Amino acid sequence: LYVIRYEPTGGVVAGTIRDGVDGTEVPGGRVVALQDGAETLVGEDGGFALLAEAGPVTLRVSAFGYATRILEVGSMTLGGRIDVDPMLDRLPRVELTGTVSAAGGGAVEGATVRVDGSTLSVETGPDGTFAFPDVAVGQQIVTADAFGYSPAETRLVLAAGVGGTADLTLDPAPFADDAEADRGWSLGVGGDTASNGQWTRVDPVGTTSGGNAVQPEDDATAAPGTTAFITQQANPGSTAESNDVDGGVTTLLSPTLSLEGLGAARLNYERWFAEFGSFGSGTFTAQVSNDNGSSWTTVDTLTSTANRWTGRGVDLGSTAGALTDATRVRFRVQSSGGLFDQFVVIEGGIDQVEVESGCRTRFNPAAPDGDSDGEADGCDACPADAGNDVDGDGLCADCLLYTSPSPRDCVSNLVCRLLLEKGGG
Repeated sequence: LYVIRYEPTGGVVAGTIRDGVDGTEVPGGRVVALQDGAETLVGEDGGFALLAEAGPVTLRVSAFGYATRILEVGSMTLGGRIDVDPMLDRLPRVELTGTVSAAGGGAVEGATVRVDGSTLSVETGPDGTFAFPDVAVGQQIVTADAFGYSPAETRLVLAAGVGGTADLTLDPAPFADDAEADRGWSLGVGGDTASNGQWTRVDPVGTTSGGNAVQPEDDATAAPGTTAFITQQANPGSTAESNDVDGGVTTLLSPTLSLEGLGAARLNYERWFAEFGSFGSGTFTAQVSNDNGSSWTTVDTLTSTANRWTGRGVDLGSTAGALTDATRVRFRVQSSGGLFDQFVVIEGGIDQVEVESGCRTRFNPAAPDGDSDGEADGCDACPADAGNDVDGDGLCADCLLYTSPSPRDCVSNLVCRLLLEKGGG
């Protein structure tokens, strides 16, 4: 006979973060217990709860657009609870404007610009300009991304009553295909067994089964784009069963991609997969090879319906191994190939395929992505810096975590982070 008994080492701190002016809930913040580094993200309703060790409890409470507070909230008893509703003071707000341009010249229209750590997002106009009328003062990271380009980011300090300008330049993506033109994809390969539903590049004709969308009516590209890769075109007015995947597997294979010099890269694509019937048996897979197809690594799998265009992103460095000039991508849709095919409708679609550089120029160029995770950040080795650029600002020999914990901190930097937190940040 075994008896399991819970022996608490602390208790719970819980509450709601509120605006210091009107008392409304402040969503999306972060609460850290400084004595042991325990932390939690704040919900959309401003609520939080975290475990804290027994003894005096000091919290650091932060949220975008508000001044960070350090609060001594009392002494925790074993199995106890402390309720506290931190009030945060709003930071002054200013206007942030800027432009997004292509590296070769010209404005980038429709680029998505974001203020990191916030919900602020806007698209650039025809002249590449953007504006945020209400951004909190202090250090901000601004990012920009658009299809066909690798993302860029910059950081700046906004001063009260002054505002700021952020101009970003986007480098062309190493590979981008919106399916509007033939870029050399193979619509089927040797070894495919599907008797119906082979890949094709067309303006899709939508089909339904039992009121559910099976083949998309539109592609994933914004107008004026119309074309996508789908598993066999349906004839207008035809049933979903007449052109779906039957008999086995059909493969969409990319041309060879030259990625060796990137250091880090990310594969992005929009996918569609539908499977309806009495006997579920369909599969969608995305695979990457760095040896021209001799071996493949699966990076995405679906075995149930996702009948809408859905964006996916895959870090190639951590999933597919070394980046080479013999990189290929393939998408496969497969039915069971047996008797049950007649009872199931299966369709797939692919659009907006791109490979973007994962390294940002603001970071140390000597080791842009040392851990091959697709992001150049504080987790990468920084020469002559024991902290490995722990605050992620691209400068070596620093450990100034005045906004820590940051998503740029990683396990190897935990000791440095906690020491600073216990010392008050």
